[in-house]
Amino acid sequence: MSYKLLALDIDGTLLNERGELSDKTVDSVRAACESGVTVVLCTGRSFGPCVPILNRLGLSAPIVTVNGAATIDPAHGTVIHEHSFAIGEAAPLIRHCRAHRIPFHVCTALGLYVEKTNEERIDELRRQGLIFTIVDDVLAHPLNVVRVSIDDRRRVGGWHRIDVPPRTIVRGCAVDVVHPSAGKAEAIARIARSMGIGREEVAAIGNHYNDLGLIEYAGLGIAMGNAPWPIKQRADAVTGTNRDDGVHRAIVDMIRKGRRPT
Repeated sequence: MSYKLLALDIDGTLLNERGELSDKTVDSVRAACESGVTVVLCTGRSFGPCVPILNRLGLSAPIVTVNGAATIDPAHGTVIHEHSFAIGEAAPLIRHCRAHRIPFHVCTALGLYVEKTNEERIDELRRQGLIFTIVDDVLAHPLNVVRVSIDDRRRVGGWHRIDVPPRTIVRGCAVDVVHPSAGKAEAIARIARSMGIGREEVAAIGNHYNDLGLIEYAGLGIAMGNAPWPIKQRADAVTGTNRDDGVHRAIVDMIRKGRRPT
């Protein structure tokens, strides 16, 4: 099978355990592009932190961000598609966070907003090198948001009893509120359809549970060697870990040798 679209997760997949792109990975991604494959990054990150990675890889295809909630044209910095919701829908959650001093921020398809009294979150975002806008009250702005993120590392709790219409994803002390239709698989399927590419011509590589739908959707779904066992079980193939250039190995097999990773 000749694959025409390759969807790549970033953290834990493209990047090694130090958060770096290896030279081998960069070279193999560029080789895939040169062979005619459209390479699409598909990540839980917002758009801003992805720009240096896009530039290093030389990618210009649409990028899927916020776990499928937004698809961005990186060449022009414009939104192709988004699954967003009015910020007012998350107002009870936001007020709870304020009252209990739980750090939070909100993301639009292209921006990130944090309240000025939320000093702990501001410091954390600065440590991560993120670009964001500080406002007095996010609820005073008519934002259509793709994600509300809270960090309850002090285990204050209470937010799980708040009825928020969008979908809530909990990962330990991290809580994300997103549109119920947002997903990596749905976003990649939309891009493939727009390019006349069939599902069987799509390959995807990922390492975690937010990649599972994408791995199962793709004609060739590849799990990283560092993925949890349930992800590996449901993938078509397993490549190396992100420590030993698993993406590079998968691309070499897929593009140059025309076979599934071993």
